[in-house]
Amino acid sequence: MKILIDNVPFDYSNGCSVLKMKNNECPFDELKNDWDNIKPLSFIEISKINNLEQRRVAMKYFELEKLINEVNPTLVASESLNKSTIWIDEQGKEVNHSFIDTYELFRVPIKNIEPEAVIHSWQIQHHYYVRFKDTSTNRFYFIWVDINDVFNTNKRDYGLEPHIGFKEELLKHITPYDCVAWTCMTNVPEGQIEKIIRQGDCFLIKITNINSLLINISRHLTGKEYRELLVAES
Repeated sequence: MKILIDNVPFDYSNGCSVLKMKNNECPFDELKNDWDNIKPLSFIEISKINNLEQRRVAMKYFELEKLINEVNPTLVASESLNKSTIWIDEQGKEVNHSFIDTYELFRVPIKNIEPEAVIHSWQIQHHYYVRFKDTSTNRFYFIWVDINDVFNTNKRDYGLEPHIGFKEELLKHITPYDCVAWTCMTNVPEGQIEKIIRQGDCFLIKITNINSLLINISRHLTGKEYRELLVAES
């Protein structure tokens, strides 16, 4: 017996568990007798679903806060910045908006997410994510980052050489803001950005020279660029 959820067929067991995640009350009379005994899927159980579409639907109804509690994260660093940006009010007028922006970097042991993974001593032992608040709403976002690539993206600003195998002691050089900057990409070379404007996931970048040559492969923004060149966000 199959259960169809968002036009994706599930086997009966997983389908019932996803329905429990999706609905506060029993959606079908046929399930009423069993509804209270049905358990939602855990993050690890979802990660083991082989079918990509089924996994996507299950994650859609998996509560983000529940995921964070399950993987037992550790706060690595927190950074708060005083910011000011321009908003347009209901009358269409420009107004200055000042706020405190807080970014937090967390790490999670890989075993907490992938219990069957074989992790060698020379390999990175943790996954990392950055947590921050949406500028214009009360939503919080969690974005996983490649911490080794964050380091290498900012290596010149740290005054250090790149590393292939990440070492925990390198964390002292990385800020949560570096991690947020790393999630943004551009094909404008370093040193040729005049200013950056951000609206959600959309970026407007003004270059210093209209004749500047763009690079063929997109790169991550550095923390220094994001900190110094971001002039407005919403």
